[in-house]
Amino acid sequence: IANYQEADATAQELLELHKKSGDFYRVPLIKYYQGLALLYQGYLDESRNTLQEGLTLAEEQEQKSSIALGLAWMGYSNLTVGQTDEGLQQAEQSVRLAHELGSPLYVMKTQSVLGTAYRHLNRLNEAVIELENVQVNAHNMGFTADEVMILYQLIRAYIDINEWDKAKNRLTNLLALAEASDMREFVARGLWLQSILATHNQNYDEAIEAISRAAQVAHETNSRLVQFPIQIQSAYVYQCAENLTAAREAVVRAQTIQGDLLNHLASAEIRQTFLTHSYADKLREIAGAVATAPAS
Repeated sequence: IANYQEADATAQELLELHKKSGDFYRVPLIKYYQGLALLYQGYLDESRNTLQEGLTLAEEQEQKSSIALGLAWMGYSNLTVGQTDEGLQQAEQSVRLAHELGSPLYVMKTQSVLGTAYRHLNRLNEAVIELENVQVNAHNMGFTADEVMILYQLIRAYIDINEWDKAKNRLTNLLALAEASDMREFVARGLWLQSILATHNQNYDEAIEAISRAAQVAHETNSRLVQFPIQIQSAYVYQCAENLTAAREAVVRAQTIQGDLLNHLASAEIRQTFLTHSYADKLREIAGAVATAPAS
């Protein structure tokens, strides 16, 4: 995964070519990829609208496989902004449709989103079981990109249940696969997780190095969605290392990104939901702590 602005532009070019040729069959898939590129850039409303356009077209064309994928990615988008009930419902619908199709590939792809939904809903034991099973399936099928995305969710679930050793072992695998496949979005996410693990072990130099690398990779991909938690983790690890000047600078960067993300959510209700389900509480906590402490 390279620069998301370039990916969005490429998807738009493909969309125009297919429209001119009268070939609308692949348009839903192009819309999905375009929607995901917008999502990672932080264009949250625009992403949801684009994904919905693709799903609507797939439904009109009665493309069951594309409907299953569309429901899964709409679910993922809703989970991202904190609409967890809607996200779970769409994930469950996508899994049912994938089973009706009898396609192990689509079952694997949709179940990965279902496992993600369980994690967002704090149904962590269910999340771990689902994600462990689907990771094995993705590995056996040779779908590295899917395996990387599943490993990311699985590691987060392990951290949530304090299985730090399991998280560390899977993270080594994730980073190796992501780097070999040039999936820079997940290289950045993996380095973010590495910093969290190092912070947990109070290895602050290692944590700072990892989060600095994560920030650089995330900047290169234009992924504001991952830049946000990276800057919050950066602020936290600098706070732990008692470098309050660097912590304050990271807080300002995180607050700026948060504002950019909120600007792409028109609904006041969804904005509040996003703040409740994102990292905003931790950002406020860190901001308050470093604001009142003497400069280092």
